[in-house]
Amino acid sequence: MTATQDDAESADPAAVPRIVAGPHLPRMVDAALAALVEAGGLYHLAGSLVVVRGGVARAVSPGYLRELMARAARWVRVYAGVDGPEESPALPPREVVDAIHSRPSWDVPELRGVVRAPTLRPDGTVLVEPGFDAGTGLYVAPHGLAVRVGDTRIEAVAALRTLRSVVEEMPWTCPADRSSWLATVLALCCRHAVDGPVPMLAISATAAGSGKSLLADVAALIAK
Repeated sequence: MTATQDDAESADPAAVPRIVAGPHLPRMVDAALAALVEAGGLYHLAGSLVVVRGGVARAVSPGYLRELMARAARWVRVYAGVDGPEESPALPPREVVDAIHSRPSWDVPELRGVVRAPTLRPDGTVLVEPGFDAGTGLYVAPHGLAVRVGDTRIEAVAALRTLRSVVEEMPWTCPADRSSWLATVLALCCRHAVDGPVPMLAISATAAGSGKSLLADVAALIAK
């Protein structure tokens, strides 16, 4: 299942759940969390609540969490009217915001990382659709370049030639050196498909200015 955008910021007030602001803190917290999960776009990462903006995971402050809660649900206060109970619009209580923000854990999806280009899932399938992928915990935030996923050997060989052409003028000692660099690029691009360590690349040369830093930079730029 893939969520294609951060829907929490554009929820329709008529379609969101109704939460009564009152003295029952645990009930309000549970209802607010359920509404946030339903709205989507909120994740937890390294012990913090985060959202993805501009291809970057950003921590959610209490003030912004309150805004997300206001968008994810219709908050009301109930009071005694002349003809019986009546209600009026309300803001999410700060006690509820603080309780949710300070929790040690949350029942929101875990964000394992943000990728800017297609990558492989552990099962070998290609993850290319923008948005959050629940199966891997990855958020695909395309960098704007058009990427087409090939599925034939001919296309794979053509892609390999393209990668080789980027470093064809490097003073390789032997063909195996170039193959090691290509393996590093593939490991970076497909890192999330491997549950464990991947080979490390050591770049050395006999003279300064041979292109050691350039090789590392190019590999990182391709995988970025």
